Amino acid sequence: MPSKTYKVAGQWKGKSAGGCLNHSTWRFNPQLFLSVEKKRTVKIVLTQENSYHIGFYVGISDGSGRRQLILSKSTLVDRAGFEDEKSVSMEVVLQSSHTYVLIPCTFNPGEEGKFSISFHCSGTLKIAPLPPNKEWKWVTGKGEWRGKSAGGCRNYLTCINNPQFLLRTRKATTATILLSQVAEESFDAMGFYILRAKSSTYKLTKFRSEYFVAKSEFVRGPEASLSLQLEARSKYAILPCTFEQGNESKFTVTVFSENDLKIRSLKDSKEVSILSEWGEGEAGGCVNYSTWRTNPQFFLIMDKKAKISVTLEQHSPVLKSIGFYLTKGNGSQVVILAPEDLVVKSNFHKQRTVTVECVLDKSDIPYVIIPCTFHPDIMMNFRITVCVLQVKDPSASSRTRAKKVLQLVPCSSEWRRKCMQGYWTENFRGGCINEKDTWLQNPQFSLKISEDSKIAVILTQILPENVIGVYILRSDTVKRITETPPSSDLVGASQFPKGSYEASLQCELPAGIYILVCCTFEPGKSGDFELTVYAENDEMEIEFQPVGDDISFVKQKNNQLKNVGFVRWNDVHLTDKIGQGGFGVVYKGTW
Repeated sequence: MPSKTYKVAGQWKGKSAGGCLNHSTWRFNPQLFLSVEKKRTVKIVLTQENSYHIGFYVGISDGSGRRQLILSKSTLVDRAGFEDEKSVSMEVVLQSSHTYVLIPCTFNPGEEGKFSISFHCSGTLKIAPLPPNKEWKWVTGKGEWRGKSAGGCRNYLTCINNPQFLLRTRKATTATILLSQVAEESFDAMGFYILRAKSSTYKLTKFRSEYFVAKSEFVRGPEASLSLQLEARSKYAILPCTFEQGNESKFTVTVFSENDLKIRSLKDSKEVSILSEWGEGEAGGCVNYSTWRTNPQFFLIMDKKAKISVTLEQHSPVLKSIGFYLTKGNGSQVVILAPEDLVVKSNFHKQRTVTVECVLDKSDIPYVIIPCTFHPDIMMNFRITVCVLQVKDPSASSRTRAKKVLQLVPCSSEWRRKCMQGYWTENFRGGCINEKDTWLQNPQFSLKISEDSKIAVILTQILPENVIGVYILRSDTVKRITETPPSSDLVGASQFPKGSYEASLQCELPAGIYILVCCTFEPGKSGDFELTVYAENDEMEIEFQPVGDDISFVKQKNNQLKNVGFVRWNDVHLTDKIGQGGFGVVYKGTW
């Protein structure tokens, strides 16, 4: 039988310049349907007018007569290699039992130009272009797995934290859903779940079996796909995810169907969040550093008892160790973190996110969240997110929104702060009040307040080499106290914690004059200290100064005392062994 030649002209233009299978846009290239009455060997030649790397694919059609959306290993018959030539060609054997699809393309998307295709075979070859009325309708949604939303597959409880997309149908339709990710090479396996949506606005909060409709395979490649039948007038939630937790990337969800569809992102109904930053002077580090009080703080107002999760997410290309404290509040900035008030403390991790779950009671006084980096002076943006996991209030329903349960707002009530640095030196190291003859031979500072106020006093040392504490004495004048006052004048005393960087106390003081006595527990101990006074009343007049004819215990202002927290071992020089216990040997030294 004599050979016949068929020729078809076409072009790659705009969206139809889709590139090769490495790109999710390959399916928008021109497509031709081929069929034979008997088994035939067909030589196909693709010729271009430009100078691109060109090639083509031959696959088995799905029989729908519509644009081919998926080319799998089982349906891909052959391919012509991509070469920078005017023409590429290939011979392929076609069976009469199948309809085939031919997809000519350039290697890269966006390469526009005209082309022609020649077919050489004996006998009849049917060639049909894609009918315009057989084009799929399609919608696209874009998202990102990042931080908390990189929740992994259903093997993890965090799966429900992944982005979700609402897909609405008006008519019953066949649909093909594609999940594409090309931003990251050697990426984790990915796939998606199709669930029944319960809301047109908010994400599902639980992955229940009764919601399940279908799922794709998890594919370690640029895209995962699934074809299924969708019911009329229905709402579906598409939940794309990676197989493992914590794998971050941008992605695209594309849905092709016979009928019109709508897709959009679903919001998280059960959480509230605030974007903030550790900025200049507001990156205080953890409580190992006296500067922790400078970190941003947030009021968490609980209107109902609930089980919640608190997530701290850092926005930094280089991950730092982060964590947070959740404590009972007093209606203003927290400057003393009392152990009995601490509700929960996260671990510090060098991760994108840190999350802790807890149950909080309804409270008229807001709780306080203090996010921080482990070390101070690390500046970056961060996000605090509080999610309602379960409302414990019988008056609330399972659909109660987060804002009906809790509120998260920046702490707007900051204390006034006064600070002095000093030394325990030869004439000013009299020990604690147990040393009745010498305890007043310590550095003393006067505090004069014009109105009643809550006061916090914090005494800090660089390293926990001394056991330290502070006393507050009532006084009639701004002068040094040299004789033991009556016990009624002692209005406040801190504890003397062992092995601590600081001692603190908080109390309500009426307007008046007070003398603050800074002590080591034992007499004769030397060292540097910093005394800080916080006042809640920001409208009153406040005076804070050293007292006495000799104030040589005061450090000059240009010598800033800084709590270093941790010291590099290479900088440490050990001198004297001063003790030993079950935990090890204690030395005195310098750095």
